[in-house]
Amino acid sequence: MVNGPVGAFGHASDSEATYYAHGQRHYFQAPIISWDDAAQWAANTEESGKERIDHDGWAPVAQGVSGNAFALRVIGESMEPEFSDKDIIIVDPSAEVAPGQRNYVVAIVPDHSGAPMTLDANVRPTFKEYVMDGGMKFLKPLNPRYPMVQVQDEIILLGVVVSKYKEYR
Repeated sequence: MVNGPVGAFGHASDSEATYYAHGQRHYFQAPIISWDDAAQWAANTEESGKERIDHDGWAPVAQGVSGNAFALRVIGESMEPEFSDKDIIIVDPSAEVAPGQRNYVVAIVPDHSGAPMTLDANVRPTFKEYVMDGGMKFLKPLNPRYPMVQVQDEIILLGVVVSKYKEYR
């Protein structure tokens, strides 16, 4: 075991991360949660609230990712070829969008109904590349068959994708 920041992960208990080492890198595991639970996870700063969220396994995460990180399974082909259906992305709610770099984000976009955006169970996040160009913001799918969306209103950023994990079996 390696000492480090601890989040609501791990097999032994829900309040202790499971660390392991491989070469010079140290890893811990993040829970793989559903897209429907992503907003609740990112908004919940209390560990006790996260313990109530079901998860579907664990994904390895490199050291340096916050203890609030979670994992999602990619659904669909809008982010191909980099991210395929069923790939696992690691999302860090504490990470910030970095100017001049590729930024993949999980976000909630307003529905243009005029209703205030909230983090509730009825809102499903989206996974896209966050692009700023000439002062304008866009959410861009990597697959050219899908349209880029200009963000004219504020979005709720649930987190920045810091890595991906792929399972073959």
